[in-house]
Amino acid sequence: MQSEKNAMVVYPCSRLAGEISLQGAKNSVLPIMAAAVANRGVTVLYNCPEIADVYTMAALLRECGCVVDFKNHVMTIDAKNADNGLLHSSDSTRMRASILLMGSCLGRFGQFSMPSPGGCAIGKRPVNFHVDAMNSLGASVCENEDGVSGNVSKGGLIGGRITLPFPSVGATQNVLLAASCASGGTELMNASKEPEIWDLCDYLRMLGADIQGERTGHIRIVPKSSYEKDVSFVVPADRIVAGTILTAVAGTTGNVYINNIDCDRIECVISLLKARTDSSGRGVILNIDRRAELDCVISTGPFPEFPTDMQSIFLALMAVSGGFCIMEENIFDTRFNAAYELNRLGADIRTEGKLAYIYGRRKLHGGTVTAGDLRGGAALVVAGLFADESVMVRQCHYIHRGYENLAGDLCRLGAVITENKEE
Repeated sequence: MQSEKNAMVVYPCSRLAGEISLQGAKNSVLPIMAAAVANRGVTVLYNCPEIADVYTMAALLRECGCVVDFKNHVMTIDAKNADNGLLHSSDSTRMRASILLMGSCLGRFGQFSMPSPGGCAIGKRPVNFHVDAMNSLGASVCENEDGVSGNVSKGGLIGGRITLPFPSVGATQNVLLAASCASGGTELMNASKEPEIWDLCDYLRMLGADIQGERTGHIRIVPKSSYEKDVSFVVPADRIVAGTILTAVAGTTGNVYINNIDCDRIECVISLLKARTDSSGRGVILNIDRRAELDCVISTGPFPEFPTDMQSIFLALMAVSGGFCIMEENIFDTRFNAAYELNRLGADIRTEGKLAYIYGRRKLHGGTVTAGDLRGGAALVVAGLFADESVMVRQCHYIHRGYENLAGDLCRLGAVITENKEE
């Protein structure tokens, strides 16, 4: 198969084995980076993943006036002299998480604007929950075709009582960021309970905010008058990367130990794949001598339900499970795009609205497929391990938005994958 820029070639794999430590969590570090803008001190983040979205957020922080240094998985953010909440660069259009700067910028600078946030094409992701929540805290924010903009009166943000229409992760994070800079306490109902919320709350508590209830969906925030503290934070391992590795093992067989993942973050994946936790609860082991046989119905939903970020990746496993499975996608309306590419490799997946019907086979065949989003791209790499001939996955820049080195991680466990990156 001829090499191609920005592509991976994945070769058939019959077994993965070994021990591995995982990168820091993309979905945890991005909101913490946004929160660092509100701190008139220095934040040091350890185990910070070297992925495209982190570099993009770092560029946005610099636009805010922060001094950012990033090397060897350690990021230092000095926001002492940050002074700008009006963002004009195209960096914000590259990822959805750029909207998280709204809460911090309104809280510290009293103003915020940016072009409409971008990200993967996985369905409608309006920011109206974010806008409504900011307005409930005393801001004046609006969204139009040019982007999102808002300001706060001289009195600053004011705490209040907010009930989200849906437990949106991003909206919950923005409320936490803004409420931590408000005067007076805030109660947030129907909040997201995702592990990434736990991590943001841990960081804000280190700064001095009093936050309770982040695992219950009812969060209480009592802010500190100002934040001026030097802190360090270790970014937990990425639960979606962990799920990706476990899914690859389930489809190829083997014995793999992930030694640094908090298992309570991926209990549903561990249960579905019949993996087991180690004695510390900080590692997971999957020892399997026969490809996982699935005959099940899985529905994505807010934590602790099955994560939407694992949906495409699990489709790849279901496609070779030998049984009949149904996947119901309840979060994003166009997240079955990977199914069409999997079918190009011989899968039998039929989609209808928010349902995908998977008629499992025992093998996929080789070919060339194209990643259209982050997790869909990872699913195609995993599927390549299950094929009987090599698979080329194009447009791998999507994968690098969230995976520091997916090919390298799998190769350390015995896979054979070559990658030809863009220079």
